Amino acid sequence: KLRFGFDNFDFGLYNRSPFAGLENLLPDSYINGIIQLFYHLPPIRDALLRHVCGRTGCLACEFGFLFDMLDQARSLPRKSRSVQATNFLGALRLEP
Repeated sequence: KLRFGFDNFDFGLYNRSPFAGLENLLPDSYINGIIQLFYHLPPIRDALLRHVCGRTGCLACEFGFLFDMLDQARSLPRKSRSVQATNFLGALRLEP
């Protein structure tokens, strides 16, 4: 399954860190820096990883799911360490 043309892209050539990156889709790339900032602040990351309320469109839940995906992606080969923030961005668009 093609992921917006990123299937054959080697993320490891540009990311030598142990962390996963977020795919940059231009209309939504403005939020990637904020997502990464919150992910790298342990008190915020830990609180959002523990939060699960089950409410549809809950941004805290979506942050938690996204942070969990970033954590899981760290175990992938460096070539594949990339995460899409699609569900989070969909929930963000529902906010007034």
